Amino acid sequence: AARAGSDQRAEVQVQRGLAELALAEGRHLDASRAAGEALAVAQRLGLEEFIADLASLEGLAAVRGSDALDADLVEAARALVASHLDTSAEPHRIHLRLAVLADAADEPEAARTHYVQARALLDAALVPLDERTRTHAVAQVAEHRAIVEGAQTVAPRPVELRLARLDAPRGRALVPDELVTVALELPPVPQTPTGRRDQLLTLLGQVRHRGAQATIEDLSSLLDVSASTVRRDLRALRAAGHDVATRGTGTG
Repeated sequence: AARAGSDQRAEVQVQRGLAELALAEGRHLDASRAAGEALAVAQRLGLEEFIADLASLEGLAAVRGSDALDADLVEAARALVASHLDTSAEPHRIHLRLAVLADAADEPEAARTHYVQARALLDAALVPLDERTRTHAVAQVAEHRAIVEGAQTVAPRPVELRLARLDAPRGRALVPDELVTVALELPPVPQTPTGRRDQLLTLLGQVRHRGAQATIEDLSSLLDVSASTVRRDLRALRAAGHDVATRGTGTG
């Protein structure tokens, strides 16, 4: 109908809707085709407010619909989005798609940046709503949920806990004056042993810098792994020449 009436703006909007529907249904080739056709029309007509949205949508469909990453396509989509992002009506959705593209390109820092930006922009967009409506908007909209969940996986997690002072005596229960409150910002726990051990080493250094010492149980809770995993990681770090002491046995 839009084409019959020569309403090309309406055609772009309908094609975008069809692309989003196809993507939601897992028809990635159809989604990429519809987004690409809409993008071509938007560029030809100079419809700036649609370009970043459609470029990111086409890139997302291409990434999800292929086993092998088309690096040139992804880079072209990201470049086009970057040059038109300021004119987009819903930049939080675009940053979410850019985060997915960055993940596909194995660029964790870029993905983290886009997830955090997407969350900040979504929060700002929801500010005028009452608390109940905001909660509903996040729970019922798939892209909003993906933004919140993605940001939670990459953003530092604030933690505050009471630990023994470095000079606290051993062999008996500690009194309040022998404890110190330690505030930490924990990034997500890496999924590889090497990454986890690097984070464990950093964590122990931060705790010691604050004049405290952690137990195996403290570290297990902070890293969300078992105590036996922490002990195994500590042994590996010591074998590599690192001085990693924990409270309890003197050396962990």
